[in-house]
Order: sequence, then structure tokens, then C-alpha cells
Amino acid sequence: MMITLLIAFAVGIVLGKVMLPVLHKLKFGQNIYELAPEAHKKKQGTPTMGGIVFILVPILVLLILDAPA
Repeated sequence: MMITLLIAFAVGIVLGKVMLPVLHKLKFGQNIYELAPEAHKKKQGTPTMGGIVFILVPILVLLILDAPA
């Protein structure tokens, strides 16, 4: 099980590095409310779907590695 988690972590990091620029190009960015504090405005354009990588990758790795032969 620990090997599965380590593989999922490694794949998630690599896929995250690949997916974030793609999400930026597809304009999956976070919009910040105009009356929000200035500290929040630097988050403008941050991809909001990047977390999908960290949810789907462990599930897919678990299904692949623990599938019956």
C-alpha cells in the first residue's frame, strides 16, 4: 500500500506540473471578488481545477496496481 501511495504522489506531482500550464491556457482561473482584500488579489487567475489531479491520480493508481492479474 505504501508503494501505491508513493507512486501516486510522484505521478501527481509530475502531472500537476504538466496540467497547471494547460489549465492556465484554458482559462480555468479563479476570479477574485473586486472588494476582496489586496492579499487575495494576487490569487487572480490561479487554476481552480488543479486539485482534480490530486484526487484522480491516487484512485487511478490504486485501481491499476491493485487490479487482479
